[in-house]
Amino acid sequence: MKVRCLLFLIGFLLWADAAELMAQPVPAAPPRERERWREGHSRPRIEPPSSPEQMSPERRAQFIARLRQLRIWKLTDRLKMTEEQSIRFFPKYNRYQDEYFAKVEQLHAQMRELRELEAKKAPDSELDKQVEKILATRTEMSGLFSKYAKEFREVLTAQQLAELMLFERDFLDDLNRLMRRERPDTTRPMVR
Repeated sequence: MKVRCLLFLIGFLLWADAAELMAQPVPAAPPRERERWREGHSRPRIEPPSSPEQMSPERRAQFIARLRQLRIWKLTDRLKMTEEQSIRFFPKYNRYQDEYFAKVEQLHAQMRELRELEAKKAPDSELDKQVEKILATRTEMSGLFSKYAKEFREVLTAQQLAELMLFERDFLDDLNRLMRRERPDTTRPMVR
C-alpha cells in the first residue's frame, strides 16, 4: 500500500508539473496579422511546444524522467500489482526502460546524422550505411520487450504480462496521439 501511495504522489506531482513543462507562452500576433484576422482571414497559427528532438538536453532529460514516472504510475494501477510484485518487478522494468530510452536516443542521433548526410547530398553508399544503422536500431528496439518478457514473467502472472503488453502499446499510442495533436496541421497553409 505504501508503494501505491508513493506512486500516486509521484504521479500527482508529475501531473501538476506537466503543464509547466509542456507550456509555452503564446506570442501575440503582430499588428498586421491582427488586422487581417479582424477582416475575416483565418486565425494565425501558433507553433506548438518544441518536440522532444528539438529540446535542450536538460529539458529532454526532464521530459523523459517525467514520462517514466507517469508510465510507472499508470502501469502500477493497470496491472494491480501487489507490493511484493512491485518491489520485484520495477527494478527489471527500469532496466528495460533504461535500455529502451538509450535506443531511442541512439535512433534520434542516427536520424539527425541521416538528415545531415541528405542535406549535404552524401553519396548513396553513405546513405545506405546510415539507413542500415537505423534499421538495425529499430530492430533492436522492437526486440527489447521479448528480451525482458521472461524476467517479467518471473514476477507477473500470465494475465499481468498480457496486460503489460497491451499497456505498452496503449501508452505509446496515447503519447503519439498527444504529440500529433500538438503538431501544426501541415495540410493548411499558415497565415503570415
